Amino acid sequence: MRTISRVTAALATTAVLLTTAGPAFAQPIESPTETTTTPFATPNTDDCPFATSPPPAIDLSEVPAPGETVPPPLPVPADAVGGAKLGQCGTVTPDGAPPLPADISATGWVLSDLDSGDVIAAKDPHGRYRPASTIKILLALVALEELDLNTTIIATAEDANTEGSAVGIGKGGVYTNFQLMQGLVMASGNDAAHALAAQLGGDARTVAKMNAEAQ
Repeated sequence: MRTISRVTAALATTAVLLTTAGPAFAQPIESPTETTTTPFATPNTDDCPFATSPPPAIDLSEVPAPGETVPPPLPVPADAVGGAKLGQCGTVTPDGAPPLPADISATGWVLSDLDSGDVIAAKDPHGRYRPASTIKILLALVALEELDLNTTIIATAEDANTEGSAVGIGKGGVYTNFQLMQGLVMASGNDAAHALAAQLGGDARTVAKMNAEAQ
């Protein structure tokens, strides 16, 4: 229950962030003649291509560093969590459901009711995928427990140049941990994650804390 209440608190904090003033982040300029199109067709997962291992890495952040070993995959349970229907690898929707939005590009996803936990719809729900942005919630839980949201930090070049998604932190910029949490949770900024992790003892120690929290 303690973890659930902390997750609820984290989500409530995010809701507050959405309604309070924060740092101004650069937004893309849209052409008035621009039209929104689906970036690409949702990958077909009917044949369970990721039942035992995730898709190929898309950048160096997903590749083990020299000397690091890749952990062996966990065994696939004989019975899928959630029942036989959720054991399917394609799109799973309830009977009579309307067509899904055409612009969903995620290879795998799960839509569930926040209160009951009931799964409403899913696509390749038990496929093996890297945690990506969802793991930032785990970092947020650790940061919320250890850091003062009012503390200010000066961003480093390492923060600003962190590979992957970024919220726009600049070297020498002054930010509160509250703002870094905005960038972490609302924009999935790897630069914000790096700045928070630096205060938690660095990347390796922060990952260890996250693993301990998950355990």
